[in-house]
Order: sequence, then C-alpha cells, then structure tokens
Amino acid sequence: MLRLIENLIRSALNETVDKAITRVIKDPYTENLFEMVPATNKVGITNLMEIAMRANQGTPISRPLGSPLHFSPWEKLLFNPVHLFRFPTPEAVGINTSVTIGPRARKPLTITVPIMIAAMSFGGALSKNAKIALAKAATAIGTATNTGEAGLLEEERDAASLLIGQYIRGGWMHSPDKYKRLDAIEIQLGQGAQGSTSQRTAAKNIGEDYREVFGLNQGQTPGFILGSLT
Repeated sequence: MLRLIENLIRSALNETVDKAITRVIKDPYTENLFEMVPATNKVGITNLMEIAMRANQGTPISRPLGSPLHFSPWEKLLFNPVHLFRFPTPEAVGINTSVTIGPRARKPLTITVPIMIAAMSFGGALSKNAKIALAKAATAIGTATNTGEAGLLEEERDAASLLIGQYIRGGWMHSPDKYKRLDAIEIQLGQGAQGSTSQRTAAKNIGEDYREVFGLNQGQTPGFILGSLT
C-alpha cells in the first residue's frame, strides 16, 4: 500500500515538474515565468517586493525593523553633516525644483520636477490604459511623458499636459501635423536593451486602437522590427 502511494506521488510530481520545465523552455521570454529570476538578480527580491507593495498601497511603506541596508562596521556612529553647517529647510518652506529644457529655444520646455517619464511605446511596450495612466500622473506632478517608438495616441495627448514625441525609424510619427501637436521632439538614436533582438507584434494581437495609431490595415503588421527595418 505504501509503495502504491509512493508511486502515485512520484508520478504526479514527475508530471508536474515535466510540464513546468516544458512551459519555461517553450514560452517566449517576455511571457516567461523564469523572467523573474534575472529580474530578482538585477534589482533584488527585497526591492522587487517593496516596489509591488508601493504600487498596490499607493503610499510609502514603513519598515518596523529598520532599513535593509548594511552600513560599514561603524554603523553605530552616523553623521548628519547638514547640522554642522546650517539647519535643514523646514517642511513648510517651498523648494523650486523646476527645470527648463532648451532655455534658448523659441518654445522651451519647463517641468516642475527634474524627472520625466521615459519613452515607452503604446502597443510595443505598454497598453493603452498604462499610457493614459502615465500621462495623467505626469500632468498631476507637472512633468512630461513620452510617446516612445509609436504613433500619436489621441487619449495620451489629451491626458498629458506636456507630451514629448519621438522622431523614430519606423516613421509612424513623421507628419508635420502630428509634430505640431507635441510639446517637444526627441530624436531616437538607439533602442536600449532590445536593440539587437528582433521583435514583431503578430497581426492577431493587433487591435483597432493599435492599427489606428500605427496606420495599419486589417491583417497588416508594422513594417518594422525592433533592431532592424523590414
């Protein structure tokens, strides 16, 4: 009886492990569960989980046991040099963090904080909802967001008070009418992490919004692959 139970458990575990390994091997890396391994190696499991907590709660997290950072052997002796020079600025005093890009330009771009949302394309990197959410967030704090390597998404333009558009290899933004509706133009010179790996969106995964932004017909795919032109 024990041998029978042992064989059943072994068989079930073997089948489960085989299916898991097969899925990891066959799934595209962008949808692969194994992607969590290099992600945690890069940013660390603590940072990854705390980012998820902040995103879910919408507030800074509190650490009841203190910071996970390890200091030198002198960790019990810390200096706060600001008190050796002057008192820190009171919380009620406003601090000007605005930055002007292109101060000599005819229409300079001024943002209230020295942080902008990076170029991430609709359809290629982010969903429509994500692009609109980032545009609203940028507007709320007085900074700019970026269209990325895509065409002009109307909902993003409406939600963003400051929108930067890219001059790109694919040509989806190359229209004087579209450029005139932007607050700044960024010339794309590189592709970043995926520059050497080709990636194409299949026609079956392209919806009506995607076709409109990229100017595609039904069943047509963009004539452009990340890393090369077709």
